[in-house]
Amino acid sequence: MDEEAPPSYVQSLINKIVSNIRIYLKNLILKYVEEDIVLSMNVKLLTFESCNEKWQPAYTDTFPGLVTMRKLVTINDLTICLDKRNSSGKIDIYQEPMLYRCSFVMHLLRNYFPSASRKASTTRLDVHCTNMEFSTTEQQIPMVMRLLVLLNTLTNTDFKKESDTFSSEEMLVEEDDAGNGTSWAGWAWSFIPSILPSSEETDEDQSVIPAGHTLHIGLYIDNASLSFKVSETTGERVYYSQKKFKYWPLLSLRCQGLYTQLIMHGALWKNVRAGISQVVLVPMGHCTCGYSDVPENSSPLAYFTAGK
Repeated sequence: MDEEAPPSYVQSLINKIVSNIRIYLKNLILKYVEEDIVLSMNVKLLTFESCNEKWQPAYTDTFPGLVTMRKLVTINDLTICLDKRNSSGKIDIYQEPMLYRCSFVMHLLRNYFPSASRKASTTRLDVHCTNMEFSTTEQQIPMVMRLLVLLNTLTNTDFKKESDTFSSEEMLVEEDDAGNGTSWAGWAWSFIPSILPSSEETDEDQSVIPAGHTLHIGLYIDNASLSFKVSETTGERVYYSQKKFKYWPLLSLRCQGLYTQLIMHGALWKNVRAGISQVVLVPMGHCTCGYSDVPENSSPLAYFTAGK
């Protein structure tokens, strides 16, 4: 009869298979509908795979002493659209994409406690993009503001629930302390075990796993731009067809060397950093009043410039 494999060997084999799973998604489409707002995201190719210390796709072996895991996520041709639907649920006018065919790379790093390989101590996600070009119209700006208000409301609701949980725990601790306290002598004597710990408490402290999880998220963009566009109806009109709109740019906000970092430990400590090397605001084409800010065969004069 064949001998059965030991449980440790089976578990290690399963860990190797799970840690080296590669995911390839093509033509991924995600949609979010909120009342009359339709937010859609299209991805041509998304890859998720393991990598080595140089962030190159590779096979990674697992063993009990391994406390670091690296994953490489690549997104090619990301397109984000924001449209408005009517009462019947159909979109009458399709707006121009807010973000068109943007590609970026994400590095995911997770460190685990040596004594407990299933519990992560630090999670770091770095996103790097070479070029990111946004555009928005006068119809999309109110929808973006509504989505930001909704996101802020959901964030504040979750934070309030966490704060209520911490406050209830503090009240329970205070009630226990009030019930146990009998006299000044007993209160002073209660500090003696904390100053002179026993051998049992020392053994317990050595086996306790450090608590807390640190989350580090970084966004790094070499070049980013935001174009404000104005729409107008075209003269062409065909029966039984939708109206056609023409979009032309009005302003362009260009940024270079943009970065944002968020470090969060639990729900009580946060640190946010951000910086931009250069910001330039330039006109694009004709003004809404009809005056041409940018003559033909000439470079636009910047309205505002900061940084180098």
